[in-house]
Amino acid sequence: MGGHCTKGNIDMLRAFTHSAGVIASILVVADSGKHFSIGVAPSLPDSYNAAVLANVTVTRGSGCCGTAAATGERVVATDIRESVLWQDYVELADDVGIRACWSEPIRDGKGKVL
Repeated sequence: MGGHCTKGNIDMLRAFTHSAGVIASILVVADSGKHFSIGVAPSLPDSYNAAVLANVTVTRGSGCCGTAAATGERVVATDIRESVLWQDYVELADDVGIRACWSEPIRDGKGKVL
Protein backbone atom coordinates (compact mmCIF):
# COMPACT_ATOMS: atom_id res chain seq x y z
CA MET A 1 0.00 0.00 0.00
CA GLY A 2 2.85 2.39 0.73
CA GLY A 3 3.14 5.62 -1.15
CA HIS A 4 5.35 8.64 -1.08
CA CYS A 5 5.12 12.40 -1.10
CA THR A 6 7.01 14.21 -3.78
CA LYS A 7 8.93 17.41 -3.15
CA GLY A 8 6.25 19.20 -5.16
CA ASN A 9 3.51 17.91 -2.85
CA ILE A 10 5.46 18.95 0.22
CA ASP A 11 6.20 22.42 -1.16
CA MET A 12 2.56 22.88 -2.17
CA LEU A 13 1.28 21.93 1.29
CA ARG A 14 3.81 24.19 3.03
CA ALA A 15 2.82 27.13 0.84
CA PHE A 16 -0.89 26.48 1.37
CA THR A 17 -0.69 26.12 5.15
CA HIS A 18 1.47 29.21 5.46
CA SER A 19 -0.68 31.44 3.25
CA ALA A 20 -4.05 30.21 4.50
CA GLY A 21 -3.13 29.87 8.18
CA VAL A 22 -4.49 26.32 8.33
CA ILE A 23 -3.28 23.18 10.04
CA ALA A 24 -2.72 20.36 7.56
CA SER A 25 -0.85 17.11 7.07
CA ILE A 26 -0.53 14.30 4.60
CA LEU A 27 -0.29 10.86 6.15
CA VAL A 28 0.91 7.94 4.06
CA VAL A 29 -0.27 4.38 4.68
CA ALA A 30 2.77 2.32 5.64
CA ASP A 31 3.66 -0.79 3.66
CA SER A 32 2.03 -2.91 6.40
CA GLY A 33 -1.31 -1.31 5.54
CA LYS A 34 -2.05 -0.95 9.25
CA HIS A 35 -0.21 2.21 10.28
CA PHE A 36 0.81 5.60 8.90
CA SER A 37 3.99 7.46 8.23
CA ILE A 38 4.13 11.23 8.04
CA GLY A 39 4.28 12.38 4.46
CA VAL A 40 4.36 16.03 5.43
CA ALA A 41 2.95 18.00 8.35
CA PRO A 42 4.53 21.45 8.31
CA SER A 43 2.00 23.09 10.63
CA LEU A 44 1.90 20.43 13.37
CA PRO A 45 4.40 19.98 16.20
CA ASP A 46 6.67 16.94 16.22
CA SER A 47 5.06 15.74 19.46
CA TYR A 48 1.64 15.59 17.79
CA ASN A 49 3.01 13.79 14.72
CA ALA A 50 4.80 11.23 16.92
CA ALA A 51 1.58 10.56 18.85
CA VAL A 52 -0.36 10.07 15.61
CA LEU A 53 2.19 7.57 14.33
CA ALA A 54 2.17 5.69 17.63
CA ASN A 55 -1.60 5.55 18.09
CA VAL A 56 -3.66 6.04 14.93
CA THR A 57 -4.22 2.92 12.86
CA VAL A 58 -5.83 2.34 9.47
CA THR A 59 -9.18 1.17 10.82
CA ARG A 60 -12.72 2.43 11.10
CA GLY A 61 -13.09 4.50 14.24
CA SER A 62 -9.43 5.54 14.48
CA GLY A 63 -9.85 9.28 14.00
CA CYS A 64 -10.70 10.85 10.68
CA CYS A 65 -7.45 9.78 9.01
CA GLY A 66 -7.61 6.13 10.06
CA THR A 67 -11.25 5.86 9.09
CA ALA A 68 -10.76 7.60 5.73
CA ALA A 69 -7.82 5.37 4.83
CA ALA A 70 -9.75 2.24 5.87
CA THR A 71 -12.96 3.12 4.04
CA GLY A 72 -11.58 5.07 1.10
CA GLU A 73 -14.15 7.80 1.77
CA ARG A 74 -13.96 11.41 2.98
CA VAL A 75 -14.48 11.67 6.74
CA VAL A 76 -15.47 14.89 8.52
CA ALA A 77 -15.58 15.67 12.24
CA THR A 78 -17.12 19.13 12.70
CA ASP A 79 -16.54 19.01 16.48
CA ILE A 80 -13.71 16.76 17.60
CA ARG A 81 -14.79 16.93 21.23
CA GLU A 82 -18.14 15.37 20.27
CA SER A 83 -16.94 12.96 17.57
CA VAL A 84 -16.90 9.26 18.39
CA LEU A 85 -13.98 8.92 15.95
CA TRP A 86 -11.84 11.20 18.12
CA GLN A 87 -12.80 9.88 21.57
CA ASP A 88 -9.30 8.46 22.12
CA TYR A 89 -7.55 11.55 20.74
CA VAL A 90 -9.46 14.56 22.15
CA GLU A 91 -6.68 15.59 24.53
CA LEU A 92 -4.09 15.30 21.78
CA ALA A 93 -6.18 17.52 19.49
CA ASP A 94 -6.83 20.04 22.28
CA ASP A 95 -3.09 20.32 22.95
CA VAL A 96 -2.49 21.69 19.44
CA GLY A 97 -5.74 23.60 19.02
CA ILE A 98 -7.50 21.31 16.56
CA ARG A 99 -11.28 21.56 16.91
CA ALA A 100 -12.49 20.08 13.62
CA CYS A 101 -10.98 17.78 11.03
CA TRP A 102 -11.60 16.34 7.62
CA SER A 103 -9.66 13.62 5.87
CA GLU A 104 -9.70 12.86 2.16
CA PRO A 105 -8.05 9.68 0.89
CA ILE A 106 -5.44 10.22 -1.81
CA ARG A 107 -5.32 7.40 -4.36
CA ASP A 108 -2.71 6.15 -6.75
CA GLY A 109 -3.40 5.58 -10.45
CA LYS A 110 -4.95 2.19 -9.68
CA GLY A 111 -7.32 3.55 -7.03
CA LYS A 112 -5.39 2.29 -4.02
CA VAL A 113 -5.37 4.60 -0.97
CA LEU A 114 -1.92 5.97 -0.38
